[in-house]
Amino acid sequence: MKKAFETIATAKVATPPTKPALGFLSNSDRITMNRERVLSDSKTRALELVRAGYEPPVMRTDIPAPGENILATPKLGVHIMRKAISSAITKRN
Repeated sequence: MKKAFETIATAKVATPPTKPALGFLSNSDRITMNRERVLSDSKTRALELVRAGYEPPVMRTDIPAPGENILATPKLGVHIMRKAISSAITKRN
């Protein structure tokens, strides 16, 4: 959870974007680099999946939910990041 939070909170970018380096994409996922083609490519892929008999996966129930004490860590991280950004902006002005 910590690694995923840090990746998202710091807006980390995979280089190159076509590799599943950050762990959010699998090798079978497709990436559309051209903004003008996103909708068209998505529709084409969805139709391919339907024709292939795609069934959504069964919803998992074995994922533990962290309690308030675990949630405190990312909340503290966000607080510290906001303070650092606010401090940097104040110093610049």
